[in-house]
Order: sequence, then C-alpha cells, then structure tokens
Amino acid sequence: MAKFKVRFKVEKLELEIEGERENLPAITHGLKQHLAGFIQAPAAVIGVEEEPLVIEPAITAGNGGSGDVRKRKRRNRSSVSGNDDSVGAAVDFRHDGAKWGTPKQDWSTAQKAMWLLYAVAKQTEHKELSYGAVVETFNKHFRQAKEVNKGNVWRDLGKAKVQTPSLVGEDTSKSPSRWYLTAEGEKAIQKLLSEQGVTT
Repeated sequence: MAKFKVRFKVEKLELEIEGERENLPAITHGLKQHLAGFIQAPAAVIGVEEEPLVIEPAITAGNGGSGDVRKRKRRNRSSVSGNDDSVGAAVDFRHDGAKWGTPKQDWSTAQKAMWLLYAVAKQTEHKELSYGAVVETFNKHFRQAKEVNKGNVWRDLGKAKVQTPSLVGEDTSKSPSRWYLTAEGEKAIQKLLSEQGVTT
C-alpha cells in the first residue's frame, strides 16, 4: 500500500466582510465554496481523484428551494398557536380594503409597516404589534404587495420613531417591544390612503 504525507498550513488568514443582513446567506455560501477548494487540495496534490465537496445552495428569500423550508421551520419553532403576536405570529383578521385601503408594491417598507399597524388597529383588538408580528401578518395577508423582512421593518420603524414628529411609538415595557402609530403616524397613513381615493 502506497503511503503519503500532506502538510497543510494556512498562516495569517484574515476575513473582513461587510454587507447587508439579507445578503449574509449568499456571502456565507460564497465563502464556503472558496474554502472548499482548500479541503479538496490535498487529494489533488497526490493525484487522487475524489468526488467534489458539495456545498448546499445559498438560502435566499423567495428562491422556492429547501432553504425557504429550513428558514420557515426555524421561525415556526419560536411561535405558538393562536394569535399571540408577542412572539411574531400573524394576526388573523378579515380586511376591508374598500374602507382601509390596500398596500401597494411601490410603497416603502416603512409605509407598509405603518399602514399595517393602522389597518390592524382599526379592524381588530390589536392596537400594538411586535415587529415580528408586523412582518408575519403583512406577509400572510398582503404578500402580493411584495413581502417585507424583519431587518428592514425593525430599521424603518426605528427611523420613524426618532424623526420629528414621531410617526410611531414603541412600548419597551413589553418583551418583545410593541409598536403603534402616533397621531402623526395616523395622519401620514390617512394621507397615503387619500392618494388612493380612500377616505377613512
């Protein structure tokens, strides 16, 4: 039996990665593919063919692949049955679009989130929602208007909170904190709806 010895050493390997949170899966995938070449190198050095290391495709939102299923399973583990929005579960309700309008694809994430807070508060007993519940409820009932993601909703509600005057408020005494529209926020959404010809 032929013997061989391979010494593999990487010195001063440094990685610095910058990007948006939603790009992390694609960046991770690219990094895995790049480093997979190091793992396969010893066999190539001694002239032995081996099956290439297979790296799972990157998980990207809406790719319809197994990545979406994995993400969905992780999210469901943290939710409970019913309409407990404190853990990010969707609020179920029957929406009256003629009375409260409908979101548009070209609206910003902030507009979609604030409109949802407005519509849900007017049509249910839920006057405040966690940002997770905003995402889950919007994506369940209004996905045709282009889905929103948690990172962007969190960021944009935060921006709306610190602007003058504030369009949203945050009740940080609850965990997770709950978001609600201020009087100025309601005016902003009513103005947005008036552009659709909806008078509330």
